[in-house]
Amino acid sequence: MEDCDVLDLFSGGGSMSLEFGSRGARTVTSVDKHPGCTGFLKSEAKKLELDAIDVVKGDVMQFLRNTGDTYDIIFCDPPYAWTKYEEMIRIILDRELLTPEGWCIVEHHSVTKLDHIPERFDKRSYGQNIMSIFRLGDRE
Repeated sequence: MEDCDVLDLFSGGGSMSLEFGSRGARTVTSVDKHPGCTGFLKSEAKKLELDAIDVVKGDVMQFLRNTGDTYDIIFCDPPYAWTKYEEMIRIILDRELLTPEGWCIVEHHSVTKLDHIPERFDKRSYGQNIMSIFRLGDRE
């Protein structure tokens, strides 16, 4: 993890950000729009001395459209009722926000179908929860 730059979208209380940070990720950028969540994560990161964690209070889609950074891991855990999964994935892939070997991991409910997106190379099922894993396709 020491060489990884991580983006945690819909970070909520920050459990994934804290996990990546505690495992030595070089940087962890956590994005969530809820001030209670971002405040809690900032507090916990400071308490645990996880300086690699940068907490951003803002809209995930706006962040993706505006960032100029690339990431080795992008972890996305939107609310299951959210309707913009495919749009989010397309922005990540089309803007090449992943490094060449990077992975975008999207957690979603089994009723949300993402199988048709060609850059999906793996899927893990845990009951009704699915982790779809995407990477950049061959770019010419």
